[in-house]
Amino acid sequence: MRTMKTASAGVPLLANGGFEETHAGRPVSWTAWRQGGRLAPGEGRQGTHGVMCERRDGGGEYGFSQTLTLNRTNVAPFIIRGWSKAEQVSGSPDGGYALYVDILYTDGTPLWGQTASFNCGTHDWEQRQFILLPDKPVRSLTLHCLFRGHTGKVWFDDAAVEEVAAPAGAPAHPTHGTREDSARTPAGRRGRIPGVLRRDPPFRRSLDGG
Repeated sequence: MRTMKTASAGVPLLANGGFEETHAGRPVSWTAWRQGGRLAPGEGRQGTHGVMCERRDGGGEYGFSQTLTLNRTNVAPFIIRGWSKAEQVSGSPDGGYALYVDILYTDGTPLWGQTASFNCGTHDWEQRQFILLPDKPVRSLTLHCLFRGHTGKVWFDDAAVEEVAAPAGAPAHPTHGTREDSARTPAGRRGRIPGVLRRDPPFRRSLDGG
């Protein structure tokens, strides 16, 4: 996996990224991650719907997830983006308060824990975006709006996953890469997040420990 820049707009893949469509008080197309959170009508970026997660002590994991079944036969970049705001979030930025992506390739091999972290403390809405070029065709991609390992309140809104055509000259077998930033992997070990090129592939565990 490597990151890359693109000026192209992608094809939207994520359903209900603004959390506006609801059923029985839950956002349609999203599932709760562990303890989940709540739908937040009127608390989104433009006074619309969002979702909110609150963690008061050291236990529990919160968030919302959506899995896209893609079954691709070609390799193409994905744009991942989303917005969040925070109130009295403890600690420093890491993968515990982040957009968190797990990928399963069509050959059955995984790539876990591709993240873009948000600032901690108290802040208004801020956007995070990153662009991923998979090594191989993708069977499925899961986006988690994740909050764990910190205390405080966070809101998420306007999430998106887009797919763009691979640019001319892109390698058929991209180099594996990770970012210099380190973060806790789901298993609790120190790990790296994608960005700066390296030759060795990252080894991670999925959020659910798989």
